[in-house]
Amino acid sequence: MKGLLKKDFCLLSRYMRFIVIYMGAMIVLFAMTSQNAVSGFASAMSVLCIILPIYTITTMSLDETSKWDSLAIAMPLRRSQIVGSKYILAIVMLGIGVTGGAVCCGILALFHADAEVWANLTVLLVLLCYNTLMLSILIPLVFKFGGEKSRFIMMGVYMVPTFIVVFLFSRFGKNLDFESVAQDATVCALLLGGAVIIAIAAYIISYFISLGIYRRKEF
Repeated sequence: MKGLLKKDFCLLSRYMRFIVIYMGAMIVLFAMTSQNAVSGFASAMSVLCIILPIYTITTMSLDETSKWDSLAIAMPLRRSQIVGSKYILAIVMLGIGVTGGAVCCGILALFHADAEVWANLTVLLVLLCYNTLMLSILIPLVFKFGGEKSRFIMMGVYMVPTFIVVFLFSRFGKNLDFESVAQDATVCALLLGGAVIIAIAAYIISYFISLGIYRRKEF
């Protein structure tokens, strides 16, 4: 398992310069277009939490292009290890994004009195749950259809739920008292706790679905 993860991180290392440049550009862009630097920086960190886990799909596409799986199954590796390494990689990348965002929230709090630390951390937790759910849907689809065919599917996986949420909020959001919910610590804790449990359950179920798909594949 460690060897598989090292292989994936070696693949991702070639994209590290692009990630750094991209995030720098995002920070500048959001800082210029947002009302203040705090909200702009928080928006950039949100993008980081979304972008980093997607690189797991990049490693799967590279494996497919290089026929890595044909070699991997000829080695003393279980298919459960190959599938599991992708799920671990996705969580590690997501964890890096969330941790980076949390550290930045702390730094902002030191220099900006108006930085809402708990609000930003809550947003990071919501992003963590959201991306975990999206990865739970996306990874089995990539195992099923391959990296190239799944690019358009990936766009749909992220865009369709976003459009649905925007539509529901625009249609019914006026009738909901979000401020009261946000001020009720118990309700917020229950909602966030439920979201975390659902995300974890979906991720575990997704792993077994992907494992079933991968076991039936022939290379």
